[in-house]
Amino acid sequence: MKKSDRDQNITTIVSRGWCSGCGTCAAICPQKALTIEYTADGRYIPRLIQGKCNHCALCMSVCPAANDNFDQLNRFVFGGIPEDKLLGHYTKCYTGYCADSSLRWKATSGGLITALLLYLLRSGRIDGALVTRINKDDPLKAEPFIARSEDEILASIGSKYVPIPLNRLLDQILSEQGRFAVVGLPCHLHGIRHAEMKNKKLRDKIHYHFGLVCSRTMSIHGTEFILHKMGVSRDEVAELKYRGDGWPSGMIVTLKSGERKYLPMLGTWWSEIFGGYYFSNYYCTLCTDLFAEMSDISFADAYLPDIIKTDKNGTSIAITRTTVGDRLLKTAVIDKAIEISDLSPGAALRSQKAMLLFKKRNISARAAYLTIFGKLVPKNIRLNQNKFLRPTLLDYFAAPTVYVNIFISKNRVLKRFLKYIPFTFLVLYRKAFKLLLAPHIKSQRRDES
Repeated sequence: MKKSDRDQNITTIVSRGWCSGCGTCAAICPQKALTIEYTADGRYIPRLIQGKCNHCALCMSVCPAANDNFDQLNRFVFGGIPEDKLLGHYTKCYTGYCADSSLRWKATSGGLITALLLYLLRSGRIDGALVTRINKDDPLKAEPFIARSEDEILASIGSKYVPIPLNRLLDQILSEQGRFAVVGLPCHLHGIRHAEMKNKKLRDKIHYHFGLVCSRTMSIHGTEFILHKMGVSRDEVAELKYRGDGWPSGMIVTLKSGERKYLPMLGTWWSEIFGGYYFSNYYCTLCTDLFAEMSDISFADAYLPDIIKTDKNGTSIAITRTTVGDRLLKTAVIDKAIEISDLSPGAALRSQKAMLLFKKRNISARAAYLTIFGKLVPKNIRLNQNKFLRPTLLDYFAAPTVYVNIFISKNRVLKRFLKYIPFTFLVLYRKAFKLLLAPHIKSQRRDES
């Protein structure tokens, strides 16, 4: 790390808007000079405790946005540089789901992660898992916790489309005995892997890294907006489930009155607001990892035509990346905890086509656009252009869209205007954006099957 970087701390990242809120810096700081705070705009950011920082710059060395060492990180995790620009390092792709049909129904997309965590705990391979759950006191928020029992793992079931400072509990893992699994978004896993590079004790404790394919997170203000469209105020909510009870499912809201309301995920305000990047974290537009490339196994919804037409119970795509991940899936199948089928890498890519192009190709156009308007761009983007696909002319037209949408959803006047925009207009607007990203993926893979 350069001397100029050593004179900085994580507040530099926060001031530039690059913080993902992963929480790694606060957990790893040896001086305990950082706390994670929730902000009025629905984010989690680190705050410096005055007088405690000794400028060791460890916080900067584990921050996903502050590093440019993609190659170093890949060598650390996988022993080499990935051949595939789109999937990252991988060994095999599958579709699969939990063998327990009731659990499969309750989960977001087949219950594969929950089934594997239960399997690891029951077989004694782990003593706990760093996961997330809905906050009991505020059902619009989610929180990280370490699950040590089957009931606690079951309490973590389902997706939560809000910011979660998962890695702030890494210090808890360091202070306790046992072996652990972690389930996180790409930014969480980047932070964890950076921390493992610096701390062997942490590396020895975390035995399994499960990655959730992620395009973005949305603040709870986005959830409030969707609830408004459902005719529900935040104060009325007793319980909220973002997805579950079949696939692809939707938002399930239980009111304090006992009434239950449901909004399908696809083809509604839910998909258009979330899919349009409204209420999103700015750093999500700077993230280039869709498939959680630093995991042992990555998991995604199986958005494939044949599955979408016939599957109402839920199916996941699983991408194994390490020997640890390969062995786990194989033994879990043998012991009848899960069921899987082979999937071609090409099909895995097609299942997430639009967002993959956004992350791996449109990023260069967005970086150019931000630079023109005087915005700083993280060096892990500036110095790694060869890791991305070359943008098309249409990418440059698409690039400003997400920033316009984020601005609209954060501006008090424009946010009110957004409430009255016809739904049909939002659908056409997002379709136009997806068309600009182009409907195909150019050949950048080692396997065209």
